[in-house]
Amino acid sequence: MVISDDWIWLHFPKAGGTTTEQILKTTFKDRPDVQFDNLDDKTNPIWHQSLSERRQHNQKIVRTNKLVFANIRRLPAWLLSRIHFEIQRHGKPSEIAREQIIQGRFKVITSAKSDGMQARIVSADTVMSKFSKDVSRWIRVERLHKDLQDAFGIQESEALFRGRSNETKLGYVKNPRFWFTKNEIRLIYACNPVWAGIEREVYGDTLAD
Repeated sequence: MVISDDWIWLHFPKAGGTTTEQILKTTFKDRPDVQFDNLDDKTNPIWHQSLSERRQHNQKIVRTNKLVFANIRRLPAWLLSRIHFEIQRHGKPSEIAREQIIQGRFKVITSAKSDGMQARIVSADTVMSKFSKDVSRWIRVERLHKDLQDAFGIQESEALFRGRSNETKLGYVKNPRFWFTKNEIRLIYACNPVWAGIEREVYGDTLAD
């Protein structure tokens, strides 16, 4: 999360957030009113908090009368990134049945104990609903530089861009149509109506339209 006197940027997971945070930090590093989460503090990872979670963490730091920004990407592409990221982190225990994937679901490891890993199944809409109620304006990952320029006036955002940060390192095919049929893409959106509705508002359509 990045917080200024006028706006808040929420770090939506697996949507170009680390890259965006670095661009914002380079641009606003000399502004004393802009506060950045400590991404190096692995013992207290707060950078993916929603506004409600941050208020519980620090009531004074978040006012409600600010513009709130967050990144977004096309749902099938986001889903593939999130699934492969979990596999990258935890290996085979993070694998999930295809029947669940085409419902827009993925497996998250919640803890690793001596008798094995514990996991839960999460839907894309669960993640989206955590953030969406607070967002005033979405920044499209596929149009990152243009949307950063429009949102924050960062004219040189493309020059600041030196490649994706925290990108999933597994070498998977990123085109959703390699993985899913048209009907499966429709099902992913149908099972996640919150995300589908926001994507239509932001992009003008979904990949299922």
